[in-house]
Amino acid sequence: MAYRSQLTAESLTRATRLLAVSASTKETTQLVSARDGFATLDSLAHIIADLTFDVRDEFPKLAAWKRWGPLYRRWESAPLLCGGLWRGRWGRASYPELAWGFTVEKRSLRLAVWMDVGKDDDVTNGKSIRVTELLGHGGGLDRDRAWQTVRRQLQSWKFSTRA
Repeated sequence: MAYRSQLTAESLTRATRLLAVSASTKETTQLVSARDGFATLDSLAHIIADLTFDVRDEFPKLAAWKRWGPLYRRWESAPLLCGGLWRGRWGRASYPELAWGFTVEKRSLRLAVWMDVGKDDDVTNGKSIRVTELLGHGGGLDRDRAWQTVRRQLQSWKFSTRA
Protein backbone atom coordinates (compact mmCIF):
# COMPACT_ATOMS: atom_id res chain seq x y z
CA MET A 1 0.00 0.00 0.00
CA ALA A 2 1.18 3.47 -0.78
CA TYR A 3 -0.24 5.07 2.37
CA ARG A 4 0.97 4.72 5.89
CA SER A 5 -0.43 1.67 7.59
CA GLN A 6 -1.06 3.46 10.88
CA LEU A 7 -2.84 6.79 10.51
CA THR A 8 -3.31 7.53 14.19
CA ALA A 9 -5.71 9.98 15.79
CA GLU A 10 -2.73 12.23 16.57
CA SER A 11 -1.47 12.30 12.97
CA LEU A 12 -5.03 12.91 11.73
CA THR A 13 -5.32 15.84 14.16
CA ARG A 14 -2.14 17.38 12.73
CA ALA A 15 -3.46 16.91 9.19
CA THR A 16 -6.76 18.51 10.24
CA ARG A 17 -4.94 21.59 11.55
CA LEU A 18 -2.90 21.82 8.33
CA LEU A 19 -6.04 21.63 6.17
CA ALA A 20 -7.82 24.19 8.32
CA VAL A 21 -4.92 26.63 8.11
CA SER A 22 -4.68 26.17 4.34
CA ALA A 23 -8.30 27.31 3.97
CA SER A 24 -8.03 30.25 6.35
CA THR A 25 -8.21 33.78 5.02
CA LYS A 26 -7.13 35.38 8.31
CA GLU A 27 -3.68 36.91 8.54
CA THR A 28 -3.36 35.90 12.19
CA THR A 29 -3.75 32.17 11.58
CA GLN A 30 -1.79 30.13 14.08
CA LEU A 31 1.44 28.60 12.87
CA VAL A 32 1.30 24.87 12.26
CA SER A 33 4.18 22.49 11.78
CA ALA A 34 3.72 20.94 8.35
CA ARG A 35 6.28 18.19 8.97
CA ASP A 36 3.88 15.45 10.00
CA GLY A 37 0.71 16.86 8.47
CA PHE A 38 1.83 16.54 4.86
CA ALA A 39 2.73 12.87 5.24
CA THR A 40 -0.73 12.15 6.64
CA LEU A 41 -2.45 14.19 3.92
CA ASP A 42 -0.46 12.26 1.31
CA SER A 43 -1.67 9.01 2.86
CA LEU A 44 -5.27 10.29 2.84
CA ALA A 45 -4.88 11.16 -0.87
CA HIS A 46 -3.81 7.58 -1.55
CA ILE A 47 -6.87 6.31 0.34
CA ILE A 48 -9.10 8.53 -1.84
CA ALA A 49 -7.52 7.08 -4.98
CA ASP A 50 -7.96 3.54 -3.65
CA LEU A 51 -11.62 4.25 -2.86
CA THR A 52 -12.11 5.38 -6.47
CA PHE A 53 -10.74 2.10 -7.79
CA ASP A 54 -12.82 0.13 -5.27
CA VAL A 55 -15.98 1.91 -6.44
CA ARG A 56 -15.23 1.07 -10.06
CA ASP A 57 -14.61 -2.59 -9.16
CA GLU A 58 -17.68 -2.97 -6.95
CA PHE A 59 -20.16 -1.04 -9.11
CA PRO A 60 -19.73 -2.24 -12.74
CA LYS A 61 -22.02 0.46 -14.16
CA LEU A 62 -19.58 3.08 -12.87
CA ALA A 63 -16.55 1.44 -14.51
CA ALA A 64 -16.93 3.61 -17.63
CA TRP A 65 -17.11 6.86 -15.65
CA LYS A 66 -14.05 9.11 -15.72
CA ARG A 67 -11.86 9.34 -12.63
CA TRP A 68 -10.66 12.63 -11.14
CA GLY A 69 -8.51 13.50 -8.18
CA PRO A 70 -7.30 13.25 -5.61
CA LEU A 71 -7.00 17.00 -5.46
CA TYR A 72 -7.21 19.80 -2.95
CA ARG A 73 -9.84 22.51 -3.23
CA ARG A 74 -12.03 24.73 -1.08
CA TRP A 75 -15.78 24.45 -1.07
CA GLU A 76 -17.78 27.03 0.84
CA SER A 77 -14.50 28.11 2.51
CA ALA A 78 -13.88 24.60 3.88
CA PRO A 79 -10.72 22.74 2.86
CA LEU A 80 -11.38 19.56 0.90
CA LEU A 81 -9.04 16.75 -0.19
CA CYS A 82 -11.22 14.77 -2.59
CA GLY A 83 -11.60 12.56 -5.64
CA GLY A 84 -14.34 10.75 -7.49
CA LEU A 85 -15.99 9.82 -10.75
CA TRP A 86 -17.94 11.78 -13.34
CA ARG A 87 -19.72 11.09 -16.60
CA GLY A 88 -20.28 13.39 -19.55
CA ARG A 89 -18.60 16.56 -20.77
CA TRP A 90 -17.39 19.37 -18.52
CA GLY A 91 -18.83 22.05 -20.79
CA ARG A 92 -22.35 20.69 -20.69
CA ALA A 93 -24.99 22.17 -18.41
CA SER A 94 -25.33 19.01 -16.36
CA TYR A 95 -23.32 15.90 -15.76
CA PRO A 96 -23.43 13.44 -12.87
CA GLU A 97 -20.56 13.37 -10.40
CA LEU A 98 -19.85 11.16 -7.40
CA ALA A 99 -17.20 12.29 -4.96
CA TRP A 100 -15.62 11.44 -1.61
CA GLY A 101 -12.94 13.04 0.43
CA PHE A 102 -11.71 14.46 3.70
CA THR A 103 -12.79 17.87 4.91
CA VAL A 104 -12.66 19.92 8.09
CA GLU A 105 -16.04 20.76 9.60
CA LYS A 106 -16.35 22.30 13.06
CA ARG A 107 -12.64 21.70 13.73
CA SER A 108 -12.86 17.95 13.12
CA LEU A 109 -11.73 15.89 10.15
CA ARG A 110 -14.60 14.17 8.37
CA LEU A 111 -15.01 11.73 5.49
CA ALA A 112 -17.64 13.14 3.15
CA VAL A 113 -19.45 11.39 0.31
CA TRP A 114 -21.64 13.40 -2.05
CA MET A 115 -23.32 13.39 -5.45
CA ASP A 116 -24.06 16.36 -7.62
CA VAL A 117 -25.33 17.13 -11.09
CA GLY A 118 -24.19 20.16 -13.02
CA LYS A 119 -21.24 22.44 -13.40
CA ASP A 120 -22.41 24.82 -10.66
CA ASP A 121 -21.34 22.42 -7.87
CA ASP A 122 -24.86 22.21 -6.46
CA VAL A 123 -24.64 19.25 -4.13
CA THR A 124 -27.82 17.25 -4.48
CA ASN A 125 -27.08 14.70 -1.81
CA GLY A 126 -24.36 14.06 0.70
CA LYS A 127 -23.23 12.59 3.98
CA SER A 128 -20.21 13.10 6.20
CA ILE A 129 -18.96 11.26 9.27
CA ARG A 130 -16.16 12.01 11.71
CA VAL A 131 -12.92 10.25 10.93
CA THR A 132 -12.73 9.21 14.58
CA GLU A 133 -15.60 6.83 13.77
CA LEU A 134 -13.28 5.11 11.28
CA LEU A 135 -10.51 4.38 13.76
CA GLY A 136 -9.84 0.69 14.29
CA HIS A 137 -9.12 -1.20 17.49
CA GLY A 138 -5.41 -0.36 17.27
CA GLY A 139 -6.17 3.37 17.07
CA GLY A 140 -5.32 3.76 13.37
CA LEU A 141 -7.59 4.78 10.52
CA ASP A 142 -9.35 1.67 9.22
CA ARG A 143 -9.37 1.94 5.43
CA ASP A 144 -12.03 -0.79 5.19
CA ARG A 145 -14.41 1.23 7.38
CA ALA A 146 -13.90 4.19 5.02
CA TRP A 147 -14.70 1.90 2.07
CA GLN A 148 -17.86 0.57 3.77
CA THR A 149 -19.01 4.16 4.39
CA VAL A 150 -18.63 5.06 0.70
CA ARG A 151 -20.19 1.76 -0.40
CA ARG A 152 -23.26 2.14 1.83
CA GLN A 153 -23.82 5.70 0.62
CA LEU A 154 -23.67 4.67 -3.05
CA GLN A 155 -26.09 1.82 -2.38
CA SER A 156 -28.47 4.25 -0.67
CA TRP A 157 -28.48 6.23 -3.92
CA LYS A 158 -29.57 3.04 -5.70
CA PHE A 159 -26.28 2.31 -7.44
CA SER A 160 -26.23 -1.44 -7.95
CA THR A 161 -23.30 -3.78 -7.37
CA ARG A 162 -24.57 -5.92 -10.26
CA ALA A 163 -23.68 -5.40 -13.90
